[in-house]
Amino acid sequence: MREIVFRGKNVFTNEWYYGYLMNKPKHGLCIEFVDENDVQTNVVVDPNTIGQYTGMIDKNGQRIFEDDIVMKRTYNGKKPMRVVFSFGCFHCGFGGGSSTATHPYTLDDKQIEVIGNIHDNPDLLQQKENHA
Repeated sequence: MREIVFRGKNVFTNEWYYGYLMNKPKHGLCIEFVDENDVQTNVVVDPNTIGQYTGMIDKNGQRIFEDDIVMKRTYNGKKPMRVVFSFGCFHCGFGGGSSTATHPYTLDDKQIEVIGNIHDNPDLLQQKENHA
């Protein structure tokens, strides 16, 4: 069963927090987590930075979240792609060729690697393909 975890950036410190997503009437969207002292804590997060854990890990064992930028192998080499949730699944773009139907690129590739996210490293999506 997939672990349900969200992440978001604290509106005051700009640090990432990971845990449950809560909507607190007086504060807005918060990430709820247990801190190092075993105390349940809520941190107000920027709604634009909230992303859900996909349930997948990259080749280095790092969890893959929505809005991460991953390096994905395609037919034309490796390419940076944004992780999104659409059409009922987490994926990182679409592929297809002259003889194949268009399909979402899934995250089950054992060579996929998280290289950043759209909030901290938007410039990574501008990189050219790597044919290595």
